[in-house]
Amino acid sequence: MPFFISWPNGDLADPQDVTGLTQVQDVLPTLLDLSGIETPAAANFNGVSLAPVLRGDAGVPEDRMLIINYSRMPSGFNYPSPYTQSILTRSHAGVLWKHWRLLEDRELYDLESDPLQTTNVIEQHPEVVARMRDHLYEWWDEVAATANEPQRIVIGDDIENPMMLTGCEWLDVFVDQQAQVRRGTRKTGYWLLDVAEAGEYEFALRRSTTKASPRCRRTASCRHT
Repeated sequence: MPFFISWPNGDLADPQDVTGLTQVQDVLPTLLDLSGIETPAAANFNGVSLAPVLRGDAGVPEDRMLIINYSRMPSGFNYPSPYTQSILTRSHAGVLWKHWRLLEDRELYDLESDPLQTTNVIEQHPEVVARMRDHLYEWWDEVAATANEPQRIVIGDDIENPMMLTGCEWLDVFVDQQAQVRRGTRKTGYWLLDVAEAGEYEFALRRSTTKASPRCRRTASCRHT
């Protein structure tokens, strides 16, 4: 995904394309570094600061290996199920290393010679596969216990009041596309919430497909009073 950073007064390097593997987890440590905010000693970020890269003092570490794992769209579910496609598994991950891409632990692509990823070369590079697979297995051993724990939505906190809840956050229910809203796709679900403060709450429900608000979906506005 493209990511643009512009800070005219930030003493950054001349405009350029940054090569090398980066990930969204790099954003927080990078912004802290650029802002001169001291990182707490107890902080253990998954990402790294790219501030030296943006200042032109260093490059992205060449030997970096990253993993992408995400749930699939759970078709046909309106309730939590151990069989839904939203359950994360090790075999659905993608491993990125230099110009190599190991996908779902069964396909290997070389972006240097095959940028469109049309030719699976997993049989031709067993050493590459072994190294990437070892990294994948080590990573999964670390995250497997918590990877599928639902992330609850906090309501009733002064930092975000009112809180906007959307159908995208229903557990094991896929209804986050405008085409679904326009078709009037009939789905239902529920939100898993953490209540930050006891009190009275007001909920306002909304469903809109108007041209004036093209991104509106099934939503609920929750206000703590």
